[in-house]
Amino acid sequence: MKRFTIYILLITFLLVSCGEKFESKPLKVDGTPPSKITSVIEVINKHGGATIKYTLPALNDLQYVEAKYVSKGEVKSQKVSAFENEIEIKGLSLEDVGEQDVELYIVDKGENRSEPVTAKISPTTPHYINIFKSITSFEDFGGALFKWSNPDSIPVYIDFMIRDEEGVLSSKSLLSTSSPEGTYNVRGLDPVARDFAAVVMDRYKNISDTFKINLTPLEEMQFPNEELGYLELNNDVAWDAWEGDWSHLFDGNLQNVLHTRGGEGWPVSLTLDLGKERKISRFKIWQRQDQSHFAYTHGNPKSFVIYGTNQTPSQSGDWDEWTEIMDFTIKKSSGLPLGQENAEDMKVWSDGHDVPFKADVPKYRYIRLKFTETWDGATYVGMGDMAFYGSPEK
Repeated sequence: MKRFTIYILLITFLLVSCGEKFESKPLKVDGTPPSKITSVIEVINKHGGATIKYTLPALNDLQYVEAKYVSKGEVKSQKVSAFENEIEIKGLSLEDVGEQDVELYIVDKGENRSEPVTAKISPTTPHYINIFKSITSFEDFGGALFKWSNPDSIPVYIDFMIRDEEGVLSSKSLLSTSSPEGTYNVRGLDPVARDFAAVVMDRYKNISDTFKINLTPLEEMQFPNEELGYLELNNDVAWDAWEGDWSHLFDGNLQNVLHTRGGEGWPVSLTLDLGKERKISRFKIWQRQDQSHFAYTHGNPKSFVIYGTNQTPSQSGDWDEWTEIMDFTIKKSSGLPLGQENAEDMKVWSDGHDVPFKADVPKYRYIRLKFTETWDGATYVGMGDMAFYGSPEK
């Protein structure tokens, strides 16, 4: 119960109004109720709610329309202005699915209430339940990978948990998301079987059941930065413009940058030496972090192609010597256009973007990135840092 109390406190500040609020004193107290709603025209059932359309009588002193209904065993209400001809019932839970009555009242400026008119609604499964049902999880390097679907981009919280040494499911991370397709990695764990779990919550205090799965994380380590290096092949470009330098790439200081000069042709490439052949699970790439207004704009990398080889590359940079591993595009969690970011986008910007490798990718010593697109279309590239992860040496 303590955990659910915490959830409620966390999401209370994001609660949206369930209808317009009216604070007015009666203008005319005559005790005469107004006429009731003339007719219910249409009921449009939705996930966790419904929209009711109706016809109002021709009266001059109407103030608002109120709908009363039952949600989770409690009587609740929504209000809309008398200038509206529809009212939306929303935020219903799984136990509210199915047919139920909604009583519609007209309230005049003297706070007199009409006789009710009943509309029948049949809410369908709420979004938070559909998101919960879509969750899957797989073992991953250093933890577990969660995936889910949210095609209508509904804002929800997902709490990712692990079972601790005392046998209690404890929160590892509470994610606020509205991404249509979501993924999240729980990392930093030893390769020991354990329970992972997830709970979905919406802004109306509705909470799903708990998704549970037992997985054994794959062993993962970060490759030591001091063992990683840089090669400048003939068809690469220099990364030393605007106080940038390639040495900033693995220095662990996110305030330092590396930056190309621009105007040197497109695409641009970056060649790395991992020191020896390594089984890579992922690498992390940070956009420029020295100033937040660089987030998702300027020359920050957006799309690139990843190549690998185990042969010492020719100084010419001949691309025929390299094996293409995959294309990758960094995407905003929110899907918002250029120049617009939400809190989820900025958290990912701060944490860095994970670029996962498939399990069947062989070991590579040399990795090459061919940048093909930046966030604002610039032909120069600037970024903050990189880190590589994979299987430890046995």
